[in-house]
Amino acid sequence: MTKARLFASCSAFGCGAIVALVAITSRQDILAAPGTITVHTCAAADGRLRVIDAAVPCEPEERRVRIHVPSQDDPECKADNARIEKFESRLKDLERRSTFDGRRRVSAPFTVITDKGAPILKIDDWQAQFYNLQNKNVVSIVATSTFGGSLVTRTPDGRSTAQIHAGHVRFEEQRQERVHLGLLPDNRYGLMITNAQGKNVAYLGQARDGTGYIGLADTAGATKVEVSVNKNAGHLAVRNAKQAAGVFVAGTNTGAGLMELNDGKGTAIVEAGVNPDGAGVVRAGPNMRGFGVGLVGLVPSMILGKP
Repeated sequence: MTKARLFASCSAFGCGAIVALVAITSRQDILAAPGTITVHTCAAADGRLRVIDAAVPCEPEERRVRIHVPSQDDPECKADNARIEKFESRLKDLERRSTFDGRRRVSAPFTVITDKGAPILKIDDWQAQFYNLQNKNVVSIVATSTFGGSLVTRTPDGRSTAQIHAGHVRFEEQRQERVHLGLLPDNRYGLMITNAQGKNVAYLGQARDGTGYIGLADTAGATKVEVSVNKNAGHLAVRNAKQAAGVFVAGTNTGAGLMELNDGKGTAIVEAGVNPDGAGVVRAGPNMRGFGVGLVGLVPSMILGKP
């Protein structure tokens, strides 16, 4: 017996049982209509029914009651069957749409909400957006063919963001980049810090020739301190307010030590270093005179150590 037939039989059986009780009182059996199913029962005086086979007699104190159940051809049964079949079809369709190779599959766009209707997650156009308890979008995950994958986190007020992109990390404040770590537009890697005016004030990373470099700048973005590598030798330079090169310079291309102090125009005034003979030399400008040996009254401006 199918689900529909069983459901219809149970419904008819319930109605028939009530009629049977009335029949017991009137001492009459229910006449069967053409095309019905007959269920044989024995009814006791207290109204209890028990189902028996057609050939089995009832007990002496019982009365046989025949209950007739409409067949599948009955109009009401057909209507019930149609409703059940429609319901089963919808269930199968939901199972087919929600399952794919044993995994859940849901078509975008869609929104996941709380029991109060507040959004938690929105999925749309290769983008996932997460919301906090105040319904603020605080996390976004984006996939694009141009930039690849990106993860963006925001403060609840939206003033500050942290962004992880393919190749670099950015920190922004009021949509102004303040920290950039990773790949730069000119294919260098480094850490760059920007002030509120959009000027780069600090950089640690690769120089354009691929060597290591540290640069510190003023609020206008003018570099004042540089630590770099000059032809495989360390180099330190400090500039003045007028951007004159080498107010203080340390480093030399020969591999020996060198320290240089310049005036405001970039002219060397004091030099201290090691000469090719390995002796220490200190010279004072602006004329960088020698020892004054043999020249009466000439003030020496050089100190030379013994090799």
